[in-house]
Amino acid sequence: MNRVLVTALIKGQGRAELKVKKLALQVLKILQKKAVSLEIFLVSSQKLKHFNKEYRKKNKPANVLSFKEPREFLYPDHKKRIGEIFLNISAVSDRERLALFLVHGILHLFGYEHKTKSGRIRMEKKERQVRYKILNSNS
Repeated sequence: MNRVLVTALIKGQGRAELKVKKLALQVLKILQKKAVSLEIFLVSSQKLKHFNKEYRKKNKPANVLSFKEPREFLYPDHKKRIGEIFLNISAVSDRERLALFLVHGILHLFGYEHKTKSGRIRMEKKERQVRYKILNSNS
């Protein structure tokens, strides 16, 4: 069983926490991942701009940032912690955009990258496959 912890670092986003958690668990299921743990933080555009500048040297807000956990780390319940995602909740206008950002962030935690053309093609293909399954499900 997977574990997703969602924390809103902005007031008034308690309802969004449940939506994000449900969708993240659905993504992990589609990717056939088991016994993994993930933390997601819902943050402001300003906070993501700060993180983007500090960690990626880009002075602009991002929609989503992912930070992988070191490989050796295990939670006490023996789930493999894959990392943290910081999601710009103000950039999420509907379920489709939420799916886009969450799938993108989660794929980064599993090693997908878009730095090279072949990596970008591989990642975009997987994003489309997962988003299609999400948006065409009854959940």
